Amino acid sequence: IEGTTLGRSGEKEYTEEELETEFGKVMEKSSGIVLCQTTGQNIDRVISIYNAAKACGKTFVMDIYTANLLNELKKLGWKGLPAPSLWHPDIRVFRPLALEKKMEKTLGKKCFKRFRAYDLNVRMIGRKQEQIAMLVRPSTLSDLKRMGLRDGTLIYSQWQAYRNKPYQIKLEAYLKSVGFSDCYLHTSGHAFEEDIKKVIKGLSPKEIVPIHTFCPEAFLQFRHNVALRQDGVPFKL
Repeated sequence: IEGTTLGRSGEKEYTEEELETEFGKVMEKSSGIVLCQTTGQNIDRVISIYNAAKACGKTFVMDIYTANLLNELKKLGWKGLPAPSLWHPDIRVFRPLALEKKMEKTLGKKCFKRFRAYDLNVRMIGRKQEQIAMLVRPSTLSDLKRMGLRDGTLIYSQWQAYRNKPYQIKLEAYLKSVGFSDCYLHTSGHAFEEDIKKVIKGLSPKEIVPIHTFCPEAFLQFRHNVALRQDGVPFKL
């Protein structure tokens, strides 16, 4: 059983619906652009940010990678995703330079050239910044500097430990220098302690092997039949 969240402190548990409400409150109060930092693979979070932006009357801008990801998921039958299309006039696509080059090299020109009709370039975003909520990542820093952004808000919606990384420190320092405020709104996609207890009680396993956790010994509080294994050492199931 995975125990990613065990041992973490100060992390509030939100439902995705509660987060969406909080995103909306921040967007309503912000006088400038709202930059939202989350991973593009966190589809529920991207949907929550889009819904909040839509409710606030803001244009939602995603990068070309996220646009392609959502488009492919829609092809697999995941209906209702906020992918760029004629049915979503409030969604636009931005092409960060570094990401653009990487995508063209790894995925080919087909993915790279999609969504041209929905593009917003650096100049356009700079002109309309007060009307925009945009997904952002540290690798877009050079692009952000060319937009002339001022007095916006950064919503950080990932694990807090990543904020100690040099690339993240650099991004946040720049945004602070141009008048940005920031806030932390996040809930882990991993199970919290009470949910782990429910799984253990429901399954009643003969043996529990903690994985993906900094605190495997925490499982000893839940049941006595916990086997603390060492990384890299094989064992028979």
